[in-house]
Amino acid sequence: HFFQILVFLFILLIATGIAKVTTNLVSKAVKAKNLKMTHLMQDFLISMSGKAVLVLGVLFGLAQVGIDLTPVLAGFGIAGLVIGFALQDTLSNLASGMMLLIYRPFDVGDYVFAGGVNGKVSHMSLVNTTIRTYDNQIIIIPNSKIWGDVIKNVTHERIRRVDMVFGIGYKDDLLKAEWVIFKFFALTALLTRFVVTLAMPVAINKINKKTSI
Repeated sequence: HFFQILVFLFILLIATGIAKVTTNLVSKAVKAKNLKMTHLMQDFLISMSGKAVLVLGVLFGLAQVGIDLTPVLAGFGIAGLVIGFALQDTLSNLASGMMLLIYRPFDVGDYVFAGGVNGKVSHMSLVNTTIRTYDNQIIIIPNSKIWGDVIKNVTHERIRRVDMVFGIGYKDDLLKAEWVIFKFFALTALLTRFVVTLAMPVAINKINKKTSI
């Protein structure tokens, strides 16, 4: 029995080393620029690659020391069923995390409206997503709440439209006001290299008692 324990520990040591090497190789592979994987996909593949090798190593080690794996695997199945009933909410978040992993509606660093929260995505996992709000608060949202609600990715597109409203008096020159507005945005585009479409509409939207907007 002592020799079998040594064999099992030796196999486990080798499996641990292979798992570390596999994790490093997968980490380098998924972070290649040409793959363009999301941070969630990268973390998932890196984590699962090492754990899969380690689990296979443990099973191989148990088989080599003469342990019948059939009852072990059956026990894992029963335990998984019990744990599944106990952790229904967690599994729901996990399933939603897989959907976010597949469809990729946003990534770390994007500004989003998700789960009723506005802010910048600072971290993603298969269970929850961490968003830093504009007033620098950290909010952790379960993935099931995000996937079951409206998701708005503000920074997905490079060019976006922004509506701005300015009020002027009835005695002011409307054409001059339009020219000042247009000149302001053109100068802003020149100084900041932002894209401002030349077909930018400037029009009266609403007339109040004292001002036009």
